[in-house]
Amino acid sequence: MKDAWGRTIEYVRLSLTDACNFCCPYCRPAEITPQSQTILEAFHQIGVKAVRLTGGEPLLYPHIEELLGRINDTGWFEDISMTTNGSLLSSRAQRLKKLGLNRVNISLDSLESDAFATCVGKEGQLES
Repeated sequence: MKDAWGRTIEYVRLSLTDACNFCCPYCRPAEITPQSQTILEAFHQIGVKAVRLTGGEPLLYPHIEELLGRINDTGWFEDISMTTNGSLLSSRAQRLKKLGLNRVNISLDSLESDAFATCVGKEGQLES
């Protein structure tokens, strides 16, 4: 697929949920209207080769493992990745890799506890 400037589109981001365990002001709008639908096959048919699972926090999506396994089983995408805040990743990383997750992008606003708490709207989250 090509955009209006002639660039080839081979990558899409699929937002799985608006739920998140943080309250970062840059990605939590005051009002969320969830209107998602599964369109991965359509993306595949028009030439998309990579998909990134996002959210909110995609690891809060209750069917993340089933969905990831199904996406991988289709064989439609050369790369399956995820953007996460990382807070729920340690106990699930190996399982997600086995299900087909190729790459993870961890969003980390700061390594300083006070600054991190300000960014995510909650105290004590960096330590957990």
